[in-house]
Amino acid sequence: MKKYLSKIVVFALLVGVLSSCEEDKIVYKGDGQSLVGFNTAAGNLKTYDPQESTNPSEIIVEVGSTKKVNYDRTVQVVINDELTDALPSQYTIDQSTFVIPAGEFTAKIKITGHYDALTDIKQTLTLDLISVQDQDIFDAKRARYTVSIYRVCPRDIPLTYTGYVTGEVGGATEEFTVTFVPTADAATYNVANLWGNFVSGATGSNYDGQYPYPAKLVINCDNTVDITPDSNSQVATDGSDGTFDPDTNEFQLSLTQDLFSDPFTADIYLIPAP
Repeated sequence: MKKYLSKIVVFALLVGVLSSCEEDKIVYKGDGQSLVGFNTAAGNLKTYDPQESTNPSEIIVEVGSTKKVNYDRTVQVVINDELTDALPSQYTIDQSTFVIPAGEFTAKIKITGHYDALTDIKQTLTLDLISVQDQDIFDAKRARYTVSIYRVCPRDIPLTYTGYVTGEVGGATEEFTVTFVPTADAATYNVANLWGNFVSGATGSNYDGQYPYPAKLVINCDNTVDITPDSNSQVATDGSDGTFDPDTNEFQLSLTQDLFSDPFTADIYLIPAP
C-alpha cells in the first residue's frame, strides 16, 4: 500500500513544460487542454557532510504542464512503498515549495537529503503523481520520479595515473597515461580515455589514437566507482563499474563496450603515475 507524503501530501505545483517542452521532447497537439507530468524521470540527491562542505544537499524536482493558467494549481503525490527504501529521516520535502504561482508552467519541489542519517549505501525515493487540480491529461510516461539519495565523500587523489589493460584481452596493450579532470562535484572526474590504445593492441591493427574510452568517474563513499560513458563515445556503453583503494589510490575498473562483435569487458588497472 502506498503511503502519502505528510498523510496525503497536496503538492501545489507550478506546472510547466512549455519552457522545457523542446528539451524534454513533449509533443502534444490538443484543443486547449494541457498535458501534465514530471519533467524528467529521475535525479540524484547528493548529500554532503555539513562539517566539511557548504554544498547544498538538495534536488529540485520539476512538474510541468503544456499550459499555464491564471490561478494556483495543486497536485497530489504519493511515495511508492514498493520502490522506495529511503527512510523518512533521510530526507525532507520542503512544503513551502508546494505552491504554484499563477501564470507559471513549471513546479519546483525541493527535497533535502540528510547526510548524517544516511549510510554509504545509496537509497531510493520513488514518487508517483496521482492527481492535478483541474487536470486535463496525464503523460503516463511522466507520472513517476525516482530520486537516488547518497553521500558524497570528498577525495584527495593524484590526477595522473599509469594505466594497464589486464586479463586475457589486455596482453598486447602497452601502458598508457590517464589524466583525471576534477569537476564541480566532489569525487567526480572526467577522463578523456580510460583504456589507452586498447583497440590497436587488441586487434593488431594501426588504430593508435582512435576509439578512446571517454567517461565520467564518481568515487562513492563505499569506495565503489560509478562510470558513466560520454554520450559521444563510439565504444563505451552503460554497465561499467569499478573499485578504488583509498590506501594506495589505485583503481580496478571493468569497462563494457559495444565496438567488438564478441561481448566482453576490458579490465583496467590504474596506479598513480611516478
